[in-house]
Amino acid sequence: MPRKNNYKQGWYIPENPNKYMGNGAVKYRSSYEQRLFYYLDNEDNVLAWGSESIAIPYIFELDNSQHRYYPDVIATIRTKDGTIKRLVIEVKPYKQTLPPARSKKISSKNTHRFDEDMTMFIKNKNKWDAADLYCKKNNLEFVIMTEIDIYNLK
Repeated sequence: MPRKNNYKQGWYIPENPNKYMGNGAVKYRSSYEQRLFYYLDNEDNVLAWGSESIAIPYIFELDNSQHRYYPDVIATIRTKDGTIKRLVIEVKPYKQTLPPARSKKISSKNTHRFDEDMTMFIKNKNKWDAADLYCKKNNLEFVIMTEIDIYNLK
């Protein structure tokens, strides 16, 4: 049985709807996404942004079948030197960007949790590798942002 999602979820209403590539409120699935949405919406150097607006095919290596990955954000930004960049952004807790570590205490619960975490890590890695390749082919840049990055945005 999967663990419950304890992340903050809700609807973000863009304050600058002309920048948002979509209609109405935007679903956020964590406080990190909510904070990033606010930043993208209010930062002058962000020209446009959207949420879960592209689908990237990928193969999940554990079931060897094709799936679709919807990255959290796509954004068009103006860099400090005036260059325009298009970013595909995935938001994840830092811990989830690393392979899981086995617990030193051996128990069926810890083994089960490790197996779940490893499956999720492999799935995410398959998604991110596909996203990186997709971005390189489409003149985009793939970025994984963690709480470290998000809380350091101005």
